[in-house]
Amino acid sequence: FQLQSEMSAEEEYYTSLLGIIDMIKNGTTSFFEPGSAKYLPSLIKAIEKSGCRSIIGTSVVDTDNPINLPVLNTDEALSLMERTLSQYHNSISGRVRVWVMPYSINYSSKDLLIGSKLLSQTYNTGISLHSSQNEEQARITEKKTGKSPVGYLQDLNLLGNDLLLSHMVSVSDVELDLLSSTNTNVVHLPSAALKMASGVTQIGKFPEMIDKKICVCLGTDAANNSNHMDILRSANIVASVYKDTKQNSSIMSPETCLEMLTINGAKSLSMNKYLGSIEIGKKADIVLFDTLRPEWRSLFNPVNNLIYSADGRSISEVIIDGRIIIEDG
Repeated sequence: FQLQSEMSAEEEYYTSLLGIIDMIKNGTTSFFEPGSAKYLPSLIKAIEKSGCRSIIGTSVVDTDNPINLPVLNTDEALSLMERTLSQYHNSISGRVRVWVMPYSINYSSKDLLIGSKLLSQTYNTGISLHSSQNEEQARITEKKTGKSPVGYLQDLNLLGNDLLLSHMVSVSDVELDLLSSTNTNVVHLPSAALKMASGVTQIGKFPEMIDKKICVCLGTDAANNSNHMDILRSANIVASVYKDTKQNSSIMSPETCLEMLTINGAKSLSMNKYLGSIEIGKKADIVLFDTLRPEWRSLFNPVNNLIYSADGRSISEVIIDGRIIIEDG
């Protein structure tokens, strides 16, 4: 964040375009940018040029934090998010949507969180929050609020299908029940969790989330947290590591991981009416793989090959909304 704070608008455009190219070449047609762009017009210009679609916003905090995010007062933070909504929501013919983005449960006051919920209801849009990244972060929330992170959000009436919680490594069984009963969405960022030593292999309960019908989707996190934008690498981690941690080779099946990549991603962004599966009436977002490459041979079970063997390098074509964006790699 400190490095990014020094970026110019031109640098923001080129770094955004670079990240978007990396994602599209690895098969991502729609992405969620959690409010970290400093110059939104530069990001939107890059989105427009690339042909993809995105959910964006302005991330805000109104309490002191250790990650160099500028602290606003609560009214300023809410006003800034509302300006972003009024300026950019449904821009580029609907390819850009804006969500309400208080950065983190630990760096947001109670008033900011409540105000964010009201703002999302006014604009009929979603909310994102970083939460429970590790045990220490969960303890900070409990010390600050007297509640578990998910319990605190329940008390503030923030849980629901319009909320997307990222990380969510340290959660209790009671919190899982709350997430399930409220249809709250979770994005799992496995490569970032491993690199940042979040303890996910010891305490992560993502297979249990799947069992409780919680909508869990997959992401990569930022370039400095994950260092790659290949969503298939995330799927491979999820399909492999929990089998070992739970000593159960039947959990997190390739089919489950494929759903996390596709329809669950669309559900978590409230876009499953238009995205996430190949059906009449949905957007023509299609990713084609070159199955003559060695990692696809022998091709007895294409879902197995996709999750266990392939990565973004074997993608040959990416079609977004009926337009060919990547051709012949």
